[in-house]
Amino acid sequence: AYTADPVRILKGRIIAVAALLLYLAATYFAPRLALGILSFGILLTPAIIVFAARFNLRNTTYRNIRFDLRARVMDAYRMFIIPLFILVAGAWSLYLLSENSQFVEQMQSAQGDEFHREELFTTYLFILLGPLLPYLDFVRVRFLANHIFWGNLPFRFEGRASRFYEIYIVSGFVTFALLLVFMVGGGALAVLIFSFVKESGGARFDPGPEDFVLLGVLAGMVGYGCLVFSAGYLRARRSNLILSATHIEGRLLHSELGAWRMGWLYASNTIAILLSAGLLIPWAMIRTARYVADRTSADVNPTVVALNTGARPTTALGEEMMDAFDMDIGL
Repeated sequence: AYTADPVRILKGRIIAVAALLLYLAATYFAPRLALGILSFGILLTPAIIVFAARFNLRNTTYRNIRFDLRARVMDAYRMFIIPLFILVAGAWSLYLLSENSQFVEQMQSAQGDEFHREELFTTYLFILLGPLLPYLDFVRVRFLANHIFWGNLPFRFEGRASRFYEIYIVSGFVTFALLLVFMVGGGALAVLIFSFVKESGGARFDPGPEDFVLLGVLAGMVGYGCLVFSAGYLRARRSNLILSATHIEGRLLHSELGAWRMGWLYASNTIAILLSAGLLIPWAMIRTARYVADRTSADVNPTVVALNTGARPTTALGEEMMDAFDMDIGL
């Protein structure tokens, strides 16, 4: 059961949208300020992880017993501060080193007013994030799982970072392979069509700019479809890994999501949503949730439930402090 107050979720969404608008306005009027806001937001990530996870867990019950996250924000910072510092400091170092370099001057002369050197910071950020992303995901999962309680029963996570790297690398290869197949196949099909039209005896086929624009749009749609499929593939393999490595009182959680099935589910849901102008979003969400629920299970017996006496008492001050920040901001 999910028992969250919709008003708290709404407040969290308002805060998230306000922060996003502030960042977007700064990118237009004060690009340097925008870089500072982005850096500050990244350094807030550990606190956001704790508050968001605590909100969702404390508002989730199983057999009338509530989940909880018994972790402090400082615990999260101790886990995340080194990789996040490497990420932000590395991006700033590369940005400052290249700000007055010949490369930037060449980009400025080539693109003119369309080039904004501040965009290099986000580029460096994503370049550095690539090799760090599987490790950050592993650290996040390990931190949360080892601080989650179901009533008085603690969870324990025994996964390894190498498995996360394996999943992310394989998912990347799947995305690349799909893009390669569709692009090569699409290019070959386009050549066949152009050749057929040219040799059909009709008017000479002379593709104009609008034809190349259409071809670019179609290529973008194919690329987006491959990314959506890959996202489903990644979610399935990641969920299976996380739950199979998580224990509660020696009992196992199970996830048997099919990676290719999940990828197709994501892709077909996206197609249905686009063709229905968004009207089928609820159908797609329920369809995905039903499949995940059917393939997820836990070895929990009545004896374990009987031994579980509920959530640990907390002080009134601590409860009020947590309530002040307990909101799902949608990040």
